[in-house]
Amino acid sequence: MADRPYLAFPNARAKTGRMGMKKTKRWQERIEQGLRLEEEHRTEEAAEVYEAMLAEGCDTSLAYERLALIYRQGGNFAGEVRVLEAALRLVGDEAGRFAPYERRLEQARRLAGPAAAPPVEKAPTPSGPPIGWIVGVAVFLALLVILLVYLLG
Repeated sequence: MADRPYLAFPNARAKTGRMGMKKTKRWQERIEQGLRLEEEHRTEEAAEVYEAMLAEGCDTSLAYERLALIYRQGGNFAGEVRVLEAALRLVGDEAGRFAPYERRLEQARRLAGPAAAPPVEKAPTPSGPPIGWIVGVAVFLALLVILLVYLLG
């Protein structure tokens, strides 16, 4: 397992703060644990290991890649979309260098269907009565005034 690469996203440390050596070593050990679990075909347990790492702010690309792959192979496309979006948020302005993640994300979104589509912002609904109703009342009152003026005048 020692020959497996441990890669940190290039600008992740700038976003998350300086990573200590203890944390780096612990994450490396957990990556290796996840890889062993995958080799033993215990992918659900491996996914739990990777999910815990991501929840702690792990910046290793391998954790994101393996978790996304586990979700893809298991048919959990919404989970894959979530992981890949998190990876791209972590790389931030260097996302252009990570075009494979962007391509995988688009493919996963297509596979997941509308449930994994990016949220569409809806226009705010007006809080008062509809404008048409107000105009109708104003026209009615104007006609009523004209009728009263004609009858009384």
